[in-house]
Amino acid sequence: MALKNKEISLDMRKHITELHKEGKSFREIGKILKLSFTTVGYIVKKYLETGNVENKPRPSGLSKLTSRAKLMFVRSATNKPMTSAQNIANELLSSCNVSVSAQIVRKVLHSASLKARTPRKKLYISEVNRKRRLKFAMKYKNKPMDFWKKVIFS
Repeated sequence: MALKNKEISLDMRKHITELHKEGKSFREIGKILKLSFTTVGYIVKKYLETGNVENKPRPSGLSKLTSRAKLMFVRSATNKPMTSAQNIANELLSSCNVSVSAQIVRKVLHSASLKARTPRKKLYISEVNRKRRLKFAMKYKNKPMDFWKKVIFS
């Protein structure tokens, strides 16, 4: 028996209809092709009703979002990386009056190559530390190359 929900290939379906035209029963066709007789029955029924065994085109869901709204998501996420998807969805609701879920926001960001990540938090440098760092840098600014070769960077 075939796996559940596995789509049967077009060649296999055509073969099933040929065997049915030869006068074989659903069970015989199922044993020959190692499929369940109900699967064979569905394929033959579809063939008799429509005249072909091809799949119908599947409908695609229409997007609520315009390309402009998607661009707004991406801009908002790049400018303020700590913003959550829910906050971005709320921003869109207030600015464009379009209600979307946080999951949709995540999908749009993911398609724009903005994966889930936690941006690095930059440490706050106090005014005192800033002056000390500048003083240290100026002290070693004009040291010769021999001095820097002796320094161990670890």
